[in-house]
Amino acid sequence: MNLLDFITESNNIEGEKTIPEKELPIYEWFLSKELTEDRVKDFHMDLFAVRAQVMPQPVPDKYLGKYRDVPVYIGSKEISPVGIDDAMELLFNPECTASAFEFHKIFENIHPFIDGNGRVGRAIWRHQHGEAPLGFLHTYYYQSLV
Repeated sequence: MNLLDFITESNNIEGEKTIPEKELPIYEWFLSKELTEDRVKDFHMDLFAVRAQVMPQPVPDKYLGKYRDVPVYIGSKEISPVGIDDAMELLFNPECTASAFEFHKIFENIHPFIDGNGRVGRAIWRHQHGEAPLGFLHTYYYQSLV
């Protein structure tokens, strides 16, 4: 799957408008660099600053590239902000041996950002897999993370 199609599909999973021509350079930068915790934060900040113009409720500026300090909900499940920094540090520790899928699932369960975790998680997945397809279908995306 080429990168523009990937961006479009990732946005479609969220049910939001896509603006791949503005997002493409941000993804290209992210995918060309080593995968680190700081780069993930930078990617979140840059991507959601651009996406603010098409999102129904943009990520507040104070949360761009920053871990959340409030609970969030996935469906009816509340996810506390307690321990995010430690969990992310462990996930990005060079000694972490999680497979790409495990890494993705752990990241999504930490849900470090107030919004955008799905898109960022899929970008991490793409980073780890390169040009390979996502490996899961849109319909089953959320169910695969439970």
